[in-house]
Amino acid sequence: PFGEHINTQGSVEELGYYQLEGAVGCETGLPYGSLSPHFAASYFEQTKVPTLMVPCCCGASTVKQWWPGTTQQRFELAVEKTEKSIDAVEEIGRTIRHKNLVWLQGESDGYGSGVGNKTKNYKNNFLTFWRAIKEALGLEKCLIIRVAKFREGLKYNTLPIMEAQEQLALENDDIELVTRITGYLEYPAQNPENPTLQHHEQGYPASNHDHYTWE
Repeated sequence: PFGEHINTQGSVEELGYYQLEGAVGCETGLPYGSLSPHFAASYFEQTKVPTLMVPCCCGASTVKQWWPGTTQQRFELAVEKTEKSIDAVEEIGRTIRHKNLVWLQGESDGYGSGVGNKTKNYKNNFLTFWRAIKEALGLEKCLIIRVAKFREGLKYNTLPIMEAQEQLALENDDIELVTRITGYLEYPAQNPENPTLQHHEQGYPASNHDHYTWE
């Protein structure tokens, strides 16, 4: 997740290159990429529309942990961080014309081998979160990057989550499914010439074998 656990309180000398520059997607020598700033740069190159990306990420989280009033306070922190970021941009004379949420999440909700009510539960839980943060920040749309298969062979089954996200986009005008590309990424064994998923064979930690490379 972009910006997760990045401490930005302090000078470059106090925090080091990785803590500051790494937070915006620069090369750090570590096997972790920040997709959001690269997306923003590409978007600007093609449209010439400046874009503010506010990272509010946490790995291994279920959608219910993003509800208002939870002990994790992820909802409250995301709202506060976004409001402060918008204020900072407006203070320098920029106008925010559109506000949207980009959402890539769902692996943890797929935990457990059974299917059961996963699709229905995810839809209901997500809508609780989305309606709350939409109202709090005045958002227009939620742009979903559909979740991919995750840790195949272990106790994860994200197919019901994929289906939930498909249904959410079909049934709600303010939710759009913007890409399914994560479902087509491949491991080195599947595509030796151009693998697009990290794997321990590439020198990544074994626990990182289902995360995305920058490409």
